[in-house]
Amino acid sequence: MRLNYVTMVLKPTLVQQSDLETLLIQQQDRSSASYHKWLTPEQFGDQFGLAASDIAAIESWIEAQGLRIEDTARGRNWIAFSGTVAQIQRALHTEIRRFLVDGTAHYANATDPSLPAALADVVRFFRGLDDFRPEPPAGILNGTPIPPDYTSSTGTHSMAPDDFAAIYDLTPLYQNGIYGDQQNIAVLGRAAIDLPGYQTFRSLYHLPATTPVMHLVGADPGSSSSSDLGEAMLDLEWAGAVARNATIIYVYGTDVWAAAQESIDKNLAPVITASFASCEPESADSLRYLAQQANAQGITWLVSSGDSAG
Repeated sequence: MRLNYVTMVLKPTLVQQSDLETLLIQQQDRSSASYHKWLTPEQFGDQFGLAASDIAAIESWIEAQGLRIEDTARGRNWIAFSGTVAQIQRALHTEIRRFLVDGTAHYANATDPSLPAALADVVRFFRGLDDFRPEPPAGILNGTPIPPDYTSSTGTHSMAPDDFAAIYDLTPLYQNGIYGDQQNIAVLGRAAIDLPGYQTFRSLYHLPATTPVMHLVGADPGSSSSSDLGEAMLDLEWAGAVARNATIIYVYGTDVWAAAQESIDKNLAPVITASFASCEPESADSLRYLAQQANAQGITWLVSSGDSAG
């Protein structure tokens, strides 16, 4: 068994973290010389990432364990690698076991990873040693795509793009020719999408014929579950239904947070949207560093709310 995209997330020094938080405040302060001066991923790495020599040393250690490096962050704050379970167990001195949780089979490391002393102080955590993933909000589409009828045979109503425009007062923007032209939006997901279904949605509601840009993270296209597909289609269709001429970039793979990591490190879009739920303390700890980098680069990261009173 191979783990195809494990991320070693690297840790800034206390001084770097303090400087980053100061910069984030200054970037929003109109009186500051740093106001809205967004960083590139490389500039972020120069200020808040590891030294290039340290990155090279860590890469050498990873390869010496027989592991394959898949990607290294432009921001010099993570390295992704792959290998067999046996190789990763030996390298990280842990055990990866199978578990049955609420009737569903999973795998995960049974003990915390252990690293050589030279690396321990610069590694924040690992992502990808298990397959416990954030989930689409409960009940979304009930795992079944809803036919996009205006009024169904049972009398229930479905919202159409022009309904959304009326409810949120977007019509004046459209009347002034503001349709999201030259804007990029990254939609995060973890399932390959139904492209004909996306095109049918746009045709049905007389939206410009466009195709999302597909950006796969790692070798695995992710989940095949209907709920993951439904969430991806919902987010892609409606991002494009509101910003009708924007370029929609679908960033997907086994782990939606790896997709977020990719979107930020590659600076794929100034807007990222995600519709997945997980334990808040866990998310806050593991995603705060990503959100801070996104903000420093001028990226707005949106998450859904309200699907399940969330």
